[in-house]
Amino acid sequence: MDLKEFADKYMEAMVEAFQNNNFSALAEIEDVDVIYHTPPLVGHEAHKQSIIESHQYISDIKQEWEYLAGDGNLFALAYKARYISRGKVPGWPSEGEEAGRDAIFLYRLENGKIVEVWQNGIWINVDMETALKASE
Repeated sequence: MDLKEFADKYMEAMVEAFQNNNFSALAEIEDVDVIYHTPPLVGHEAHKQSIIESHQYISDIKQEWEYLAGDGNLFALAYKARYISRGKVPGWPSEGEEAGRDAIFLYRLENGKIVEVWQNGIWINVDMETALKASE
């Protein structure tokens, strides 16, 4: 499988995880000890748990993924998400208001699995400083 095909499989797995809480496809392509550098998460189970927990404060999740490039064991994706806030987290908009995330993700593969992920982007209508302080 080439990088583009792998990236397509990952994008489908993430949509399935967020939309249907089905993590089987994601578990097949993420290393059990995958490291997500932002926010710091270690392991597939921690990533899965963060997605499950996100449903407590967002709904109506809409995601757009786009393959950008790949070389060797690295590939990059553009990500755009929009969701409706449940109004339960400091720094997030009031209930019923839209929030979102636009980001670029970089993935490193090893032995056919994602082992490391970096991201950089912006939050839309979210005060992340306040949200992070509240989670401490």
